[in-house]
Amino acid sequence: MKHSLLRLSLLTLLLALKTAVFADVGDDFIHNGIRYIIFVNGDLDGDGISACVEPSYDIPYSGNVTIPERITHNGKTYTVSMIDQSAFEDCVNIQSISLPNSITEIRNDAFRGCSGIKNMVIPNSVLRLWDSVFEDATSLISITIGNQVKDIGANTFKNCSSLKSITFPENIERIDKSALKGCTSLEEATFKCNIKINDVLKKNTSIKKVIFAEGIKEIGNRAFEGCTSLESIILPTTIEKIGDYAFSNTALTFVSFPGGAKEIGMKAFSNCNNLESIDFGKGVKSLGSGSFEQCNSLKRVVISEGCEKLFGNVFGNCQNLRVLSIPKSVTYLTNSLFDGCDLDTLIIDMPTIEMWFQGLLNIKNIRFAENVEIIGNNSFWGCKNLKTCIIGDRVKIVGSDAFTHCEGLKEISFGKSVEEIGSSALWYSDFEIVTSLNPTPPKFPQNTTPFNDIVYETATLYVPEESINLYKHAQGWSRFFNIKGTTGAISCKLDRQQQSDSRIYNFKGELINSSIGAPQNKGIYIKNGKKIIIK
Repeated sequence: MKHSLLRLSLLTLLLALKTAVFADVGDDFIHNGIRYIIFVNGDLDGDGISACVEPSYDIPYSGNVTIPERITHNGKTYTVSMIDQSAFEDCVNIQSISLPNSITEIRNDAFRGCSGIKNMVIPNSVLRLWDSVFEDATSLISITIGNQVKDIGANTFKNCSSLKSITFPENIERIDKSALKGCTSLEEATFKCNIKINDVLKKNTSIKKVIFAEGIKEIGNRAFEGCTSLESIILPTTIEKIGDYAFSNTALTFVSFPGGAKEIGMKAFSNCNNLESIDFGKGVKSLGSGSFEQCNSLKRVVISEGCEKLFGNVFGNCQNLRVLSIPKSVTYLTNSLFDGCDLDTLIIDMPTIEMWFQGLLNIKNIRFAENVEIIGNNSFWGCKNLKTCIIGDRVKIVGSDAFTHCEGLKEISFGKSVEEIGSSALWYSDFEIVTSLNPTPPKFPQNTTPFNDIVYETATLYVPEESINLYKHAQGWSRFFNIKGTTGAISCKLDRQQQSDSRIYNFKGELINSSIGAPQNKGIYIKNGKKIIIK
């Protein structure tokens, strides 16, 4: 009986204490000109009770408003932890508002329509900005978002038409795609958060610069599509994927992938008509279809070693692209890679070349770099305007019809290692100069010839001095009427003193300083679509 009475007394005491603790919950009151309500929070003060700033349509807020960290009500002190929905909505006379470092949530429409606020600091205690918090705050110029914010809701900064810059801190986990809609003066955005960057700024025509901090791995599809004033982006070394159309139709002039990127998506940089230069870094693995299509300011592109796949129309309709270099690491590409390009010089370093380049009507010069070993069948069939072709010293096989219907090709040089030239490899070209530097005459398939009959009569064949007699008796080669000895590739020679304003490229396709006139060092160069030798 005594135990039962004791138990009853304890329960009564606990109930009384609980009643006292929760006595103020639901109280709606004004403290220093601001309306609050006491509510059960569960996160603060140990007893789970704190204060929330409430809407008050009968209080004419104006000037500078300061929310305290703690308030006293009925003799008790409460932490202010929340700004409730529409708490200051349409309070157009507020000039500034100061929030304490105790607020954890700012709810929907809290400062919507506060058109007098120019600067705002979100304290580090805030974890979430709900929908439309600052929508239509048309005078807001700057916003500092606390470093603990994790979620930014829909339309959070919609129509903040004076906002100049914004930084999203590192702990953000989600930015709603409409968060910056209508920010027509926004010029710079910095993303420090390690999340996939979505289309939060899609078609924003005022943004000029975007900075992506280290840690960011992916930029989503259409993220910055149509940002027609976007001139500069800074990508981190951690970037792995750039989505389809991510920067399409922007004003970028230069793009650098400092750590490379495993994947650049379809049309990711298409229609960037101001783009003049690309630095692919060393990690770009794949260039998606049309990824740089219609970038009409591109003139020279060197795809860096490590890239493996080039899909259709990567540089399609880049009308001013003149020089393109493809590294040995590329294992897949399509022959629509350059559709619509007036490409002048193509530099290839792939060990095996297949039919990817046939029908390039505008190509004038082809350079085979040091790793090319096989030029496959039909590789350059139909490149009608090809003028110059130097086949390097590591090439062993030139396939059948490799250069058939290259009617513009007047001279060709086979390197020291060419062992086999396929049937009809060079038909329908009226060669003037043919050079073969292998001391042993390359072989042709039995009863076939790589050249048209007229070539044997009109062209001059240059071979190593010590091998003239071998060529005069070798199958196919013996038909040349004019065979001469040489110690190197033969072509037009450029006097060292000759001055010219025409640009000159070395064998790797690198532009040589033309302001000094002719190159000063020995070697093979390209000028005006022709091979030149400095001896």
